[in-house]
Amino acid sequence: MNGQNIFKLTLAIERGLISGSFTKSKTLTISQDGDVSGIGPEQVTLPVQKSKLGAG
Repeated sequence: MNGQNIFKLTLAIERGLISGSFTKSKTLTISQDGDVSGIGPEQVTLPVQKSKLGAG
């Protein structure tokens, strides 16, 4: 919506394990053509629950 961030992913790596959080708007409205048409003021932050670094 007008260049606003709608998601925030924060990651940190320590001893081969990834931790972090995912923050999003509690309410997000998407129009029929796939555009974000509304973002609510309340946010929800969810922890990264499972992670594993792969080879490469």
